[in-house]
Amino acid sequence: MLIRIITLTILLNIVFSQITDGDKTLILVQSVWRHGDRNPTDPYPGDAYDKTFWDARGGYGELTTRGMAMHVKLGAKIKKRYNQHLPQYYNAAEIYVRSTDVNRTIISAMSNMIGMYAQGDSDRVNRDYPDFTGTPYKWPSNFVPIAVHTVDDNTDHLGNANAYCPRQDALWKYCYQNCPEVKKIIDDPATQNLIAYINQSIGITYRVDELWKLHDVTFIENDNNLKMPTWWSQSFQDNLTDINDRVEDLQDGLNLQALNGINFAVELPKLRAGALTNDMRMHMDIKLSCAGKTTRNCSWINGLKYYAYSAHDETIASFLATLGAKDDVVPHGYPLYSSAAVVELWQDKQGKAYFKVFYHQGDGDLYDFDEITKYVTGCDRSMNSQYCSLDVFEKRADLYNPGDAAKLCQDLSILDFLSSSANPTNPSTTPKVSRGYFDLFSITFTLLMALIR
Repeated sequence: MLIRIITLTILLNIVFSQITDGDKTLILVQSVWRHGDRNPTDPYPGDAYDKTFWDARGGYGELTTRGMAMHVKLGAKIKKRYNQHLPQYYNAAEIYVRSTDVNRTIISAMSNMIGMYAQGDSDRVNRDYPDFTGTPYKWPSNFVPIAVHTVDDNTDHLGNANAYCPRQDALWKYCYQNCPEVKKIIDDPATQNLIAYINQSIGITYRVDELWKLHDVTFIENDNNLKMPTWWSQSFQDNLTDINDRVEDLQDGLNLQALNGINFAVELPKLRAGALTNDMRMHMDIKLSCAGKTTRNCSWINGLKYYAYSAHDETIASFLATLGAKDDVVPHGYPLYSSAAVVELWQDKQGKAYFKVFYHQGDGDLYDFDEITKYVTGCDRSMNSQYCSLDVFEKRADLYNPGDAAKLCQDLSILDFLSSSANPTNPSTTPKVSRGYFDLFSITFTLLMALIR
């Protein structure tokens, strides 16, 4: 009886808090964002700004105060945009936040929630946080604590495109050695000259799929207005960015042709973002199938209105690649700090389901949520604003469905006939594509955990 009352309360809340458009109603919102501004992860040889310098600013790879501010603003934008859909006050049954197990993404998620529910108009003392008035203790003004969930980063195929995956390593290694699109970049005189200049300047020779390491540091140091070394120039940075962007697009399978029976344009993004795309699809399918039902296994999804993934630039890029929209939305390289892709689930009065996709380019008042639905392969590109049948999203999800991602990552059978051209992995030249130690989780496990929450 108690369960029925709780479920009825949730359903009534849904009815009286809705966004509608004609005969369509917004059912569920899911977003995946990149963390905010951060420190570099590693120095280059001879870097003037060493570990001591960055430790004084939080440490390598950590979110900066600027990055925190970016996500407070993004959270406030999301709350404003979906004000009629989201609860006025935080409700754990309606909002779920998942982050990769990295400090900068976890703190970005916390900052984002502060932007949504700690601005003085969405918090209640002694309801959302304790009242310490008249005591020696203090509570941050208006701060509403909101849970951020995570799993081990090396096993996180939903949020970490570089989770441990031997299959992805092997596919990229073979492509790096044999794909003509990669060879074209490697053999380009501009690439050779850049790599030679880097070696001359700092004494290290990078592979083209390792250039991100230097690009990461020089971009951040220049972006923070630090004094750059004499060998650095803006034209050098531009060339480095261009080559690195082209390689990173190939790692997501973009513009790759099938080779020796392997469709790299499908197989690579399947491993990098297929789990995420299918996790979103699963939430939408269960949300629709549980509508009007009061069974225990539906109670969690009936109340859910917003599901957020706090992740990385490659997460968003790979996700957009599975939708077929990356080249149109982020033509070169990876998404900016605090960029976000938002997927909306709508349903009309006849029960037909639709989706829309929006993209928030990054920090700044000039950036809003631009609709990018038309760029999803299978949607109507002739319309600027439209609803696209959920069937289209499901077809994209099917194409890149890894099934049990952990199991697929261990399956190297696709490369058996290519073994003669594969060499043992050299730790010093392992590409960026995948890192980690072991894997335990999959979409199936995510569904199981969701059903028993």
